[in-house]
Amino acid sequence: MKLDRGVTVRGLIVPTEWDRHGSALRVSVFTFDDDEYEVAPQGAGRLLPGRAGEEVVVHGHLESGSRGRKVLNVMSFSVVDVDPAETQDLEGNLPPWA
Repeated sequence: MKLDRGVTVRGLIVPTEWDRHGSALRVSVFTFDDDEYEVAPQGAGRLLPGRAGEEVVVHGHLESGSRGRKVLNVMSFSVVDVDPAETQDLEGNLPPWA
């Protein structure tokens, strides 16, 4: 059942189901405000398991799934480029006893 005509979601691609070889079969987009959107394995969503661990902006249609989960039918997506100058080496900043 379609809930919304169109949504844009930004977050990390995280595997939620794997095959017997450890490759991602299904993924979700986890947003930075703690929402989870299960990616429907059709359309452009078929490409997202190969992007596990990457930050993306996803455009699509939202549906309700089983157990009240939000399912995102992906129309298009783009990978967010992170400027290395904006990142920090957190391990390098830890005190030696950590």
